[in-house]
Amino acid sequence: MSSEEVVAALRGRGSVPSSGAGSGSGRSRGLDYDGRVGEVAGIAVTNGLLGLVTLGFYRFWGKTRLRRYLWGRVGFDGDAFEYSGTGKELLVGFLVAIAVLIPLGALGSVVEFAFPADPMVAAVSGIVQGLLIALLVQFAIYRARRYRLTRSQWRGIRGGQTGSAVTYAFVALGWYVLVAITLGLAYAAMRTALQRYRTENTWFGTERFTFAGRAGPLFGRWFLAWLLLIPTLGLSYAWYRACEFRYFAANTRYSGLSFASTLRAGRVIWIWLRYMLVLVAIMVAAGVVVNFIMPGFLSGSAAIENSGPAFLLLPFAMMFLVGIAASAARLALYVHPMLGEICRTLTIAGAADFDAILQSQQARPARGEGFADVLDVGAI
Repeated sequence: MSSEEVVAALRGRGSVPSSGAGSGSGRSRGLDYDGRVGEVAGIAVTNGLLGLVTLGFYRFWGKTRLRRYLWGRVGFDGDAFEYSGTGKELLVGFLVAIAVLIPLGALGSVVEFAFPADPMVAAVSGIVQGLLIALLVQFAIYRARRYRLTRSQWRGIRGGQTGSAVTYAFVALGWYVLVAITLGLAYAAMRTALQRYRTENTWFGTERFTFAGRAGPLFGRWFLAWLLLIPTLGLSYAWYRACEFRYFAANTRYSGLSFASTLRAGRVIWIWLRYMLVLVAIMVAAGVVVNFIMPGFLSGSAAIENSGPAFLLLPFAMMFLVGIAASAARLALYVHPMLGEICRTLTIAGAADFDAILQSQQARPARGEGFADVLDVGAI
């Protein structure tokens, strides 16, 4: 899952205290995270190598393994969260999505083949395909979030999501068009509106979350960040997103509970910069190997030269190794520290009728987040 979706899901799941003595008091409580950077990196490397050996089929089980680790490392009131999804569910969802998307792609090719010399038809076809892809992306994001929530539980109670993925997709697309028309000025309004739709359709057991946020209080911050995007090389965006996260948390409620966050932009920026520096170092090292070391090694090795085209696989092997290293860096240096920082700075206060929170009776999707996987908008 992307880091934002990890945050949203964990905040939703972690907001219900235990029903033990004293849990219903108004004291502030927080989330615990005890993940280890070495373990996260080890899972990423193992998943990458097994994915290479199995020609990518292990990715669904690898994602499941990673989620079970991360979910299990976040705790509240002494108990860890659980992830109950399976690799098979993700694989089936992926195959179903492929079966749906292939005919859609073929239809576009048929149109282009039938009207090869008509620029108007080509333009209309391109616009329709672009809008369809944009809708499918938002549809996939919402469906994937629903799957993750229904596979997330704490003390036996699982999350859930209502609402319509189709409605969300059209609403999101409308907002993105408005953001484009206003050159980005409507971004805060879009984020708030979509957050409201997601939050008010999020459940834990039989209780629903509510959201009271409005775009107005965020507009001034976003306008400042918008003005400084180029001068700060985009760092003002990180500052805004930290402000936005604190505001969204403060305006979220669950069964008498309130949330607060002290997440700071400086820490977020540092985590992001450190990750980017390591990622650049990986790319530079790979470039040095491919352009300087490998040519000399290949030209000086008669055994490799005599092996025919087999030595041509070496650059592809290098590409896969770079991908594995980049994935490990992202998880270990970005997702892991961000998750820890969010858990450390998020507090929950208030009292709720915990005995009324029962197991959700909402139907759970039988398949995983196939469209999100195919369109590469899936989260961890």
